[in-house]
Amino acid sequence: MGSGDKIEFRHQLLQEYYASEYLLRKIPDINNAKLRRDYLNLLKWTEPVALMLALVEDEAQALRVVKLALDVDLILGARLTGEVKPKFQQQTVNLILNKKLTKLLETQLLDISRSDCAVDVLINTLNDEDSEVRRIAAEALGKIGCERAVNALINALYDEDSKVSRSATDALGEIGNEAAVNVLINNLLNHHDLVVRSSAAYRLGKIRSKQAVDALIHTLNDDEEESIVRYSATEALENIGGKQAVNILINGLKHKDSNVRWKAVEAIGNIFNDKAVNYLISSLYDNQFVVSLKAINVLEKIGNTAVINIFCEVLNSNTHPFIRERIVEALVNIGDKNIHDYLIKGLKNRGLKNRCFEVHLRILAALVKLGYVSMKNHLVSATYHENPEVRWRAIHYLGQVGSKSEKNTLIEALEDENSDVRCYAAQALGQIGTELDINALIKVLEDKNSEVRCSVAIALGNIGGEAAVDALINALEDEDLNVRTNVTSALRETGSEKAINPLINSLNDKDSSVRSSAANALGEIGSEAVADALINALNYEGSFICSRTADALGKIAGSDKIAQMWELFHNGTSEAKDIISKIQERCKFYNHNIFHSPAIEDDKNLNIHTSSYINNFYGNVGNINTSDVKIEGNQIGIQNKQ
Repeated sequence: MGSGDKIEFRHQLLQEYYASEYLLRKIPDINNAKLRRDYLNLLKWTEPVALMLALVEDEAQALRVVKLALDVDLILGARLTGEVKPKFQQQTVNLILNKKLTKLLETQLLDISRSDCAVDVLINTLNDEDSEVRRIAAEALGKIGCERAVNALINALYDEDSKVSRSATDALGEIGNEAAVNVLINNLLNHHDLVVRSSAAYRLGKIRSKQAVDALIHTLNDDEEESIVRYSATEALENIGGKQAVNILINGLKHKDSNVRWKAVEAIGNIFNDKAVNYLISSLYDNQFVVSLKAINVLEKIGNTAVINIFCEVLNSNTHPFIRERIVEALVNIGDKNIHDYLIKGLKNRGLKNRCFEVHLRILAALVKLGYVSMKNHLVSATYHENPEVRWRAIHYLGQVGSKSEKNTLIEALEDENSDVRCYAAQALGQIGTELDINALIKVLEDKNSEVRCSVAIALGNIGGEAAVDALINALEDEDLNVRTNVTSALRETGSEKAINPLINSLNDKDSSVRSSAANALGEIGSEAVADALINALNYEGSFICSRTADALGKIAGSDKIAQMWELFHNGTSEAKDIISKIQERCKFYNHNIFHSPAIEDDKNLNIHTSSYINNFYGNVGNINTSDVKIEGNQIGIQNKQ
């Protein structure tokens, strides 16, 4: 699109293409310091530089750019290593190898390079003494997709570490040639590791190998095979398709393994769409809830008249109440104009005194949602029922469909003799309550039942306010670890900076789930000031805690922590890689010290306006002149018409 004598390029790929053309012409005249600071270090230039390197014919220039990029950021340099012309890639790969890094980091960088010239090194690395290095090498060979790695990967299938075997299986699936397919079929039928067999089935499905169908059918019908493997075989048959596979999937609806039946329901829905209805009716009555629920989900998406009629039949049958409750929800979601008639009919013969009160209450709540406000009175009455299960279910639905007028009923229920009723009353107040209800909830933070205290903490977090925050901070000392975990999550929901220091203290809690939740909360409401405390938390054992802490650091740590993260990455803290990437993405540059170094003037012999078209490349960081197109942070490029 354009106006006057200008053409505007709004697509980012076009902008990056013109920027790369500019850089290709200018690169010989840009000195190393300026190239490193004003181009390589800025994320907005990464794609243009990568595009440019594919066009560079001068080996010295290509090596120069990659070498400087490795100095700026090892991951950036590794990525650019595989972007140069293939004839230069052995030299750029050597730049990584000559860095004398740890074998783990070297292998990770070769993985990022995606270069065929890294294959031989990676094949040799499959024999490294460190199993994590071997695993990454196998993974990298799969991503590169080089067929000459197949034999080495076949050997890796029998590595003493099962993680390496699984990565080798996945890698062979990525390569996907005939030799790889034959190996995968053999693995599916014979490998001792069930996860490898499952992965082999999955990969054969991704390849859509017709020659694997018989082996997959054999696996599906093998009574001695593990459920997870049969599930993957079912999924693979769906992906491969064909008449034989489809017939097997239809038969799979009656398989003795509920995981196979569950997957078959999903597959039939995907293959037949509207025509799947007749196949799935029997699955609604499956003796495993998980299969019936899957059938409801699939049929709900179809949502035609036939489905509605079937759902109404199930609603009025003797099927388990749990399934009929889900049917009510599905009917509401379908949104047929006559839905209220179906539900009112479903109320007949379903009172609170019979064993179907769960369905009765669910229908009442659905009708309230549909605008039948008078039905709400029946829910309120049910909160005083003699059966505690009726009471807590009614309270639960009031939390979903109630309003301020029902709050007194819920507050009264906080003192019910039954702990489940108190739990649901707290949860419901968290949904429809206000700060005026805080005091009533705070009193229940002293409840003798820890599950009630958990529910109160969540409710206080949802409502928020200073009084709620103060009460939650005090509750961080609760003796029950589940309460403390819920309290840290609740403080995250409040978003209060007042909670930061108490949450930092919780990073030292004796329980890992509390520490993990505290780290997660600090990632949402903390600032750069808490980064050091989170970095210390990375030293805790347990990948889940490290993952939560890394996520938090990625959200709040400043660019001054990048170097420290690189040190941790060098020393084997794998989570540091993601932290580095997230900080860089937020800051829009790779290297803190380079970004904050003094500005560098253009060389006197570099005329940046040699083109008759003067255009600018603007990003969130910096302001750099280009020559053929105006590329801005708002994604608009303009070129003069010829």
